[in-house]
Amino acid sequence: MRLIVGGKGQGKLALVLCNESAESVAYCETDELALLFDKKIIYGLHFLVRRLQENGEDPLEIILPRLRAEHILICDEIGAGIVPMGRCERAYRDAVGGLCCAVAARADEVTRVCCGIPQRIK
Repeated sequence: MRLIVGGKGQGKLALVLCNESAESVAYCETDELALLFDKKIIYGLHFLVRRLQENGEDPLEIILPRLRAEHILICDEIGAGIVPMGRCERAYRDAVGGLCCAVAARADEVTRVCCGIPQRIK
């Protein structure tokens, strides 16, 4: 399993698609939950966290059991800025960070992408 993190628009998906087919990408913002984990690349993990929280579900309980060794997960870094004032926004930010920590612990490789340049951190 691979985890790719970085800021919005930093080239995370483009980096992965150098070696993979565009048809192997699931989009967490729009695709049905039941279909997301059938694809190799899961793009926008932070969007999935938001969707699950809005439905009152625990992202860790839903996502972690569905992950497979061949998955490549892509997530925007959302916790490196001003702390949100709203309780729900803070909970969302914490949930994304906690999920990334849990995925990184299981992943064989973790890469951070900045300006299209990958930096392997695990």
